[in-house]
Amino acid sequence: HDILSVVCKFSKNILISLHPKMEIKVYEKLEEIYPVKVISESLKEVLPIAEFYIVGQGSNTITWGVLAGASTLVIDWFDHTLIRFRDLKEVFWLSTHLDLSIKLNELISLNRKVVSNKGEFFTNEKYLSPFDGECVKRIFNFREFM
Repeated sequence: HDILSVVCKFSKNILISLHPKMEIKVYEKLEEIYPVKVISESLKEVLPIAEFYIVGQGSNTITWGVLAGASTLVIDWFDHTLIRFRDLKEVFWLSTHLDLSIKLNELISLNRKVVSNKGEFFTNEKYLSPFDGECVKRIFNFREFM
């Protein structure tokens, strides 16, 4: 609830992807309280459309957010100082609710400025093609483009 109370101030289009071992029925109640959608689709199916990826520290999916081009915010309320992934410049480590709020505000402002670049990228046919085994190559090309 703590994270959602902060995030919902910035967006009304929030998807919650659960760990495969978690029961979706337990979390669907959140849809009645917050403007969120708890989804059953796999994270790998929805992450490529995300503008932001908020994840708990210690998750192996931190790099997925980076590869998908989403601004990746790692929630580390307990300051475990996990060394893994700390060197990734695209990952933001947040230790308080205020840090999360400030970073989201900063990233939303920044994303408004670069939206025209993304639009150019996504409308340029030389960068896009069907799922043909070249997706990873295009992701890295996109990161260089930005």
